[in-house]
Amino acid sequence: MSEVMLYKVIVLSFVTFYIVNGQVLEGLLALDQLSFDKIVSKFEYSLIKFDVGYPTGDKHKNFGKLVNEVRKLENLFVGEVRIKDYGDKANQDLAKRFNVDEDKANLPDTILFKRGANGVEEVVRYGGDYSLDNLRTFLSRKTGVYIQCNGCIKELDTLAEKFALAPTREERQKILFAAKSWAAEKGGDSEIYVKIMTKTLDSGVEDIIKEIKRVEKMLENKNSDNVKDKLTKKRNVLNSFKVRTKDEL
Repeated sequence: MSEVMLYKVIVLSFVTFYIVNGQVLEGLLALDQLSFDKIVSKFEYSLIKFDVGYPTGDKHKNFGKLVNEVRKLENLFVGEVRIKDYGDKANQDLAKRFNVDEDKANLPDTILFKRGANGVEEVVRYGGDYSLDNLRTFLSRKTGVYIQCNGCIKELDTLAEKFALAPTREERQKILFAAKSWAAEKGGDSEIYVKIMTKTLDSGVEDIIKEIKRVEKMLENKNSDNVKDKLTKKRNVLNSFKVRTKDEL
């Protein structure tokens, strides 16, 4: 086993240990000035949350859940940096290095990094809410790594992306046929992909974008847990078409 691979195994094992034992930060590995480059540079992509000294709440909780979902992916790391404005004022140097506003009102600030030829490079900052589904979608889109969202099916996600990129109705029709064949054999939640493709067959991306906005607006309204779950699944499937909107994360 190579030194790099061994290092990844150690880090991932450490993170898993935290998850299994339900300890601090629900599996998040807290980095500091000494460990940041040493760990982040070992992975192709790293999503790092810069947060207050003792983070709490749903944003923190959902980010911790994300760690559990990606822990088996060798080239993706999810961790955090806690910035303290008291005592030893830990990690303020890291905050300044990456232009993170240390004001508590502006935290967390989450950054996607990539391992580059000259060290750790910033790719993009996360600008969405901290729902688990949106965090998954952001990571998947920005890294190309497949992370299965609630209600999604990997094989049909692949077809959905091809459908959105298809330049003609004829090509979309062929992909729809493939999706129908898969759905007829497997069943389950696959029918939603067929319905979306059928509805957007003529105009493709244009109608998909409209449907995404419609479902997002419906999710903003007060709904029962059952309705909200169905809408969330549909939103996740729509996102698998990987169209680009002005409101994209």
